[in-house]
Amino acid sequence: MSLKRPSSKNSTVRYRWQRCITRFLSTLRRIRRRDQLLALLLLLVWIVLLLGNFYIRGVSRFEGSLITQTMNFTYVGEIDKQFLNSLGITKLALQGKQPSTLNLKGKFSSADPTLNTKLKSLAQLDIQLSTPDSGLTLEDIDNKQTNSINLQQLRIQPNTQVKQLTYRSISNQLSFCLQSDFEKVSSQKVSVCENRSAVEPNLPIVGELKFGVNPTAINLFLSSAQIPALNITESTLETQLRWLPEGQDFILPISSRTSMKIGLPRVSKNTTEEDINDLTQFMRGDISVKQVRFDQRDRSANVNDPILTSEILDGEVRMMGQSLKLQPRQFLIIPTDRSFDKPNCRMSPSKNPGIQRIRDIRLNLKEPKGLQTLVSGESKCLAIGLYQEFPNQSIEPSWLLNYLPQEGINAIYTLIGAFTGILFPRLFPDEDEPRK
Repeated sequence: MSLKRPSSKNSTVRYRWQRCITRFLSTLRRIRRRDQLLALLLLLVWIVLLLGNFYIRGVSRFEGSLITQTMNFTYVGEIDKQFLNSLGITKLALQGKQPSTLNLKGKFSSADPTLNTKLKSLAQLDIQLSTPDSGLTLEDIDNKQTNSINLQQLRIQPNTQVKQLTYRSISNQLSFCLQSDFEKVSSQKVSVCENRSAVEPNLPIVGELKFGVNPTAINLFLSSAQIPALNITESTLETQLRWLPEGQDFILPISSRTSMKIGLPRVSKNTTEEDINDLTQFMRGDISVKQVRFDQRDRSANVNDPILTSEILDGEVRMMGQSLKLQPRQFLIIPTDRSFDKPNCRMSPSKNPGIQRIRDIRLNLKEPKGLQTLVSGESKCLAIGLYQEFPNQSIEPSWLLNYLPQEGINAIYTLIGAFTGILFPRLFPDEDEPRK
């Protein structure tokens, strides 16, 4: 019995099926190779993303509310800024070389008989603060009344440093130093208001003080000042007079390296709510700033070995949904390239703006008594601690938080975990699986 030869039609059909199967298997092999490459690529991307999220820090906004005894800052606005509002005060003291002569009108007297004889014939005195050690102090006789001296306003120029702005509740005084940010100071280890060795002929103007006096008796203290009518030169260490003004207003340009002390009115049970508000809001807020610090150098006899101490009494800072509570004398650390132990948080001072704005600054008359200030700015990290070199708490937000909320980042983590479970086996296929 003879076998039938397959027809050419059946051979063609079989050949076509073989070609289809071969192409399909070849496609599967290509898909598997692409699948492995895709899985490897995605895993590498996710590893970079995760490591970057935990290590790379983005610049984030922060804000804080602090109570401090002392603070320093530099005003960086484009025009002059009112810094102190109008307030009746008990004392006004200036120290430093001033460009203008102060003309005082009224009646003068002195406990010195010789000096008192000269003063009886004078109706005005021209006072020149001509050296860095020259000082002028106006003070109420009983140091309690506030109707003798009225500080109308103090304006500061752009690029003016307000150094050692301090409120002392015991003496009830506000003190600070004004200095131009463009000035080169020979010694950086002491406060510029105490560094009076270098005498410059023309110090830049950093502010303008407006104040008035009423016709009530005032104690007048002068040190190292020139009073030509009394033949008093700057070599005279101290002169004390009593002045009964006619009632005057003064506009006094303030030169760099001028220190000021202001005696504030006491608050009693009879003090009205309006007067308390005027006192607490004596300083004007909304100040564009840089180089903000809340510390001072505690110097012993050896000025080459100062101790930096924090003046913060209480406060809290917040960044990206996290907060840090500051205890008394803890430092608020905004890292620069030299002041933080974590390299991923370091930034040069020019790129790390830190505190950029003082939203509000006022006197806190309750415990703890000090300067209450609201600040905001930008930084990579924030930290607090008793030592700047050893912070014990920090906020280090990821750069992803600048673009996504924390919930979005958590969703990405979940997605990465799910896809990793699917793609990871593709990198290691089953060895028992037959190869086509």
